[in-house]
Amino acid sequence: LRLVTAQGTRTRRPKAELLSDGAARDAERTALEALIRGRIVVASNAQDGAYEIAHEALLTQWSTLQGWLTRDAADHAVRARIAQAAAEWDRVGRGGDLLWGRRQLAEARALDRASLAPRDAAFLAASARTIRTRRLLGAGGAAVLVIGALIAGLAVRARARRELEAMIADQVTAAAAGQRAARQLAAQRDVARDRAFGLFDAGRWSAGEQAWGELEAMESREERQYRGALEALDSVLLLDPARAGLRAWAADLTFERLARAERDRRRDLADELASRLLAYDDGRYRAALAADARIELTVAPAGTQVWIERTGTARQRVDRPLSPLRLRAGSLVLVFEAPGHASARLPVLLARGETRTVRIALPAAGSVPPGMIYVPPGRFLFGGAEGSDAARQVFNAAPLHEVTIPGYLIGRYEVTFAQWIEYLDDLAPDERRRRTPRSTNVVTAATSITLAEIGGGRWRLSLTPTTRTYTAETGQRLHYERRAKRADQDWMRFPVSAVSYEDAIAFASWLDRTRRIPGARLCNEYEWERAARGADDRARPAGDSFAPDDANVDVTYGREPLAFGPDEVGSHPGSRSPVGADDMAGNVWEWTRSVESLDAPVLRGGSWYQGVLSARSMNREHAEPALRGTLVGLRLCATPP
Repeated sequence: LRLVTAQGTRTRRPKAELLSDGAARDAERTALEALIRGRIVVASNAQDGAYEIAHEALLTQWSTLQGWLTRDAADHAVRARIAQAAAEWDRVGRGGDLLWGRRQLAEARALDRASLAPRDAAFLAASARTIRTRRLLGAGGAAVLVIGALIAGLAVRARARRELEAMIADQVTAAAAGQRAARQLAAQRDVARDRAFGLFDAGRWSAGEQAWGELEAMESREERQYRGALEALDSVLLLDPARAGLRAWAADLTFERLARAERDRRRDLADELASRLLAYDDGRYRAALAADARIELTVAPAGTQVWIERTGTARQRVDRPLSPLRLRAGSLVLVFEAPGHASARLPVLLARGETRTVRIALPAAGSVPPGMIYVPPGRFLFGGAEGSDAARQVFNAAPLHEVTIPGYLIGRYEVTFAQWIEYLDDLAPDERRRRTPRSTNVVTAATSITLAEIGGGRWRLSLTPTTRTYTAETGQRLHYERRAKRADQDWMRFPVSAVSYEDAIAFASWLDRTRRIPGARLCNEYEWERAARGADDRARPAGDSFAPDDANVDVTYGREPLAFGPDEVGSHPGSRSPVGADDMAGNVWEWTRSVESLDAPVLRGGSWYQGVLSARSMNREHAEPALRGTLVGLRLCATPP
């Protein structure tokens, strides 16, 4: 409880202020060590080895601590006042002019003196001794003593008040200076941040990464200034809780930090500041924290029906008029349907209090080829929120930032062997042999896949996921030996794999040329990632959580060697994305066109042989254009007519 202020916020204290000098000192030391091991209390080298509660969330979410604070609220407030008075008394040399009187000591009478920090106990003892000494003064000089005491008391009080005002003035000055410095750094960082994002979006990733590294150091300095300013205000509120304007200032400063933390997608810090804001706010910011967003919606054709979908809630139909819509901030999907037109799903991420203009024109149903999904124009979060080192070295991702792209079409499923065989059957013999899937670059020596023409329009697939080779011909099903589910499958509906980047481009050109899918092409990374994760920064298509059967990855069939292998497309609804595309995680890697280097190939989405970490939507894997990997296939995009 000594690590919690009377205002319900964290405070740092050295060990000397936490451990008493009584018989309980060893037990107190043991308790402190246990709290440190349990990561409830943390120790730092700052301020001569200070200790503090590990996280603000413990003050509101740990029911045991809440119970202690509620039970001992009165004692806790008295202890806080004693600690503050004792600290000031010790600072000025333990003079008698800052000792407490009878009324103040009466408030502390119920406390167990043995449980107090040594300095606090010494302060109370000195105050009591001074009172006893005064009582022993002779009655003959009572009038003189009363007058002298009154004069001395006034002088002491005046001096103490002057010193208190000086301390408060110093802390107020420090808070103002810290806030000014933080705002200056914030303005500089905003300019540098826009520049860094511009470099990434212009394909200058190397320069962008260097700029982002400098930006992270700037962010750390900004945060130190904000934190120092708020700590100075906390000190003033502890000394003079009723001082006019200070609590409102602390609320303003906290909300300022909160807004920037949300903008930077720092969820933990934003949650901590939102909780802390409640300790300062007089009600002004409650409405701001709960403010709805507003969407000004224009939809064609007239009469289009609109629904709202949010994770964990039932689908909600929007009654007319459509505009404006007032919606709770957060992530959602707007669904548009109209007779004679292709439906569309628009993922949207709304900030508190923002106004968004959305214009949707549904394409005619006949203009969208079968198996393709129309994704309307919109903005989304691209990249990774992890630190730059993790994002770059593990996921090869850009820093998380908003990107806006035009509307496009994307395949509901990965391209299948059936679709690829249709392509091969239309090619001249030499070209057919060149474009026939065969793995030449494999994960292990035992992993391979081959498609062979056996005559009469028939084909044979030979698949070696690990140590066992499975074969099946046209019209036959492929059987996995060690699977408890999906053991027998139609291999023609497997995602095609062992095709190169050049093969994929040639296939898309054939679809465009034959008008099967006009405008067919490989997706660029912006299109692929937006289709995979929607508008927000979720880890995978269905969200941040993951169950083994949500996608076809290494754990889906228990990492059993004879159960590894691709699944028919659409077998895992848990990998369905907010726009309605299936298998956007796992099954096979998908060729995409890089936004880092023009027309370079990048693999996205993970595979059946690798872990769920590889299947994160932001993950990017560079690859050679000639790669014919067992785990590598493709999904198509197209430009709407």
